Amino acid sequence: FMEKRLKLAKELLHEKGVLFISIDDVEYANLKLLCDKIFQYENFITPIIWQSKTGSSDSKTIDTTTEYTLVYAKQKELVEFSFNTEGHQLKRYRNRDEYYHRRGPFYFDTLDRGGLSYSDSLNYPIECPDGTLSYPNGRLEYINDGWNWKWSKNKVSWGIENGFIEIKKTTEKVSGWTVYYKNYLFVNNEDNLITNIKTGEGAKLIKEMFGAQIFKYTKPVSYIKKLLSLIDVKNDISILDYFAGTGTTGHAVLEMNKEDGGKRKFILCTNNENNICEEVTYPRINKVINGYKYEGKTKTNLFEKKITWTDFSKKANEIKEEIEEIIEEHKDNFDKIEKKIEEGKINIVGIKDIKDKKEGLGGNLQYFKTGFVKKTKNRDQLKVNLTHQCTEMLCVKENIFNEEKAEEDYKIFSSNKKDKFLCIYYNFIDESFEQFIKEIKQIKEEKVIYMFSLDNTIDKDFFKGVKNYRIEPIPQNILDIYKQLVKMNKKKL
Repeated sequence: FMEKRLKLAKELLHEKGVLFISIDDVEYANLKLLCDKIFQYENFITPIIWQSKTGSSDSKTIDTTTEYTLVYAKQKELVEFSFNTEGHQLKRYRNRDEYYHRRGPFYFDTLDRGGLSYSDSLNYPIECPDGTLSYPNGRLEYINDGWNWKWSKNKVSWGIENGFIEIKKTTEKVSGWTVYYKNYLFVNNEDNLITNIKTGEGAKLIKEMFGAQIFKYTKPVSYIKKLLSLIDVKNDISILDYFAGTGTTGHAVLEMNKEDGGKRKFILCTNNENNICEEVTYPRINKVINGYKYEGKTKTNLFEKKITWTDFSKKANEIKEEIEEIIEEHKDNFDKIEKKIEEGKINIVGIKDIKDKKEGLGGNLQYFKTGFVKKTKNRDQLKVNLTHQCTEMLCVKENIFNEEKAEEDYKIFSSNKKDKFLCIYYNFIDESFEQFIKEIKQIKEEKVIYMFSLDNTIDKDFFKGVKNYRIEPIPQNILDIYKQLVKMNKKKL
């Protein structure tokens, strides 16, 4: 089951595309082996570790609080990553280690820092290779001199175990050692461990939208947005989620488009188990687009920026001015603007009090159901039947949905900008074909014409006088795809 879906996903994936697969600890190992087989190990990017919930106080064993998202590329070398490159020259990433094929090159940075963000809990000793206990700033004992480590004890242990930390000899520190951490190009040692987003957020949002606790746990919108933001791609990409669930992916895409004016598209697929699509997924996306009744507060992220000690020491005034400009620009649109620094990032959030209806994000929504073509022993009749039922499939393929003309033997659709038209003729050539030709001759813009044909050929002489068009026969190409799917299924039976 999963292998077939993954193989189809690889076929659909763009050459620069990335696949995110969410999985729990039970199936992690099996899924990792399967993905390495299908996508090849060298196209594995990283496992993103997500602390999706807090521990249970009444657990009788070690409580599992994390989930995983495996990240694979179709061709890893073509993927552009948006993390770990902000504010840095790529030439800094000149070191390699045994993790190079998965994490990419890296550069070193010292783990200790002195200055504004002192925390006593981060002022602890780290054992060096010769047994020396080194405190921050290379001290040999605990002193509050304003220096501490950037990472907690647990994260340092994790970093040593997983090759993110290296301890080197030095003559510049009293302890004789300097503790470094590695900044990899493909893996962010902070961003691939997500702790500030919980599944409860997703369930809370669903309850807000539907007025009832439909699910106890569901993926939060912020988590999907986090994943999508890791890849540096244009904001007009297409995103496919073939385990759509409650529709969180679609919701996240709509929010991202609203925030940056993007034109991302999403396709959500589900088997409608327990009517989830009809009762939750579709109504949810519809509410997100058009708005819904709501009373409470809404928060909009206006600004997010990673901050380092170098930024504080050298660019403090610039950062302050940038923040003040953002607040000034948005102050009239919100009841309150909140500033905070957490997990090494500056965040500015606009807060608005809503007492009637939450405003929709806008967008277009098309809802399609799959079905079966009526079985018949007459193969020509099967082609006729399939042609009449492939309209929506062709609309999706061409991304043209607005119906302009609908007759028994043909239909004409237009794009949102009216700059491209989809023209479909469903039957054998008869009197209606003359009217069809007359209609499409009046269309000056680009046209894609799908024409019924039993033998998969079309005489272009029929289209004399028609300009600016591309023509394709149907339904043989569709039947060929079905044959491929049937063969794939038979191989697995």
